[in-house]
Amino acid sequence: MKIAICDDEMEFVNIMQKELHKLEKQLNEKIETVLFKNGEELLETFSISSFDLFFFKVCKSINVNVVFISKFEDDSVNPVLFKSFGKLKKDRIKLDLILLIKKAYIFLKENKQNFILFKTDTKIVRCKKPEIVYCTVIDRKIQIYIKDGNRFDIRSTIKKMMSTLNDIHFLKINSGTIVNVAFIKEVSNKEVVMDNGEILSLSRSNSKNVRNAVKAYWGYNAD
Repeated sequence: MKIAICDDEMEFVNIMQKELHKLEKQLNEKIETVLFKNGEELLETFSISSFDLFFFKVCKSINVNVVFISKFEDDSVNPVLFKSFGKLKKDRIKLDLILLIKKAYIFLKENKQNFILFKTDTKIVRCKKPEIVYCTVIDRKIQIYIKDGNRFDIRSTIKKMMSTLNDIHFLKINSGTIVNVAFIKEVSNKEVVMDNGEILSLSRSNSKNVRNAVKAYWGYNAD
């Protein structure tokens, strides 16, 4: 977990770092902190993807830090938002910090398991894994088809894509195609039919594993 702390009171910052170091053992998670004395300094090197958690000082007259988690998805138009996670009062650091970090840790773990980032030629896209219908290699690029009808092309390999997805629901059906079992409508010895009607080739070498995985997902126990 990488945390940005933006505060000019070093006494407070030092206490925070000591408490965070103690939490590393409890969470079995390495916690790295990067310090910024003011907002201007933070903005010079700011990147949403660089940090998991942010502590911002509200203003000099209020001894409270607002905690934000970056890379949060909701249903708004902009997919990358800041989620306000709570307030850390400086006279309650040891008590509040433990609760906030533990909640943030659980949230981030769940968030990272359900989302993946991939880079196209023009942008970085963040996608919910369960909404990926299938991926296939075309002209040395992987085309990623999403439930909402969008398609994104990335430079990668099927092997790397399988590693990135890292999920039992994604099945390799031939040397250049991965499908999400949740969107399979029919499966035969040679073809997989998706919910959207697309028909994808199923190789002989993958046929048995795919059919067994589909039957398991559907809870189909008959021979």
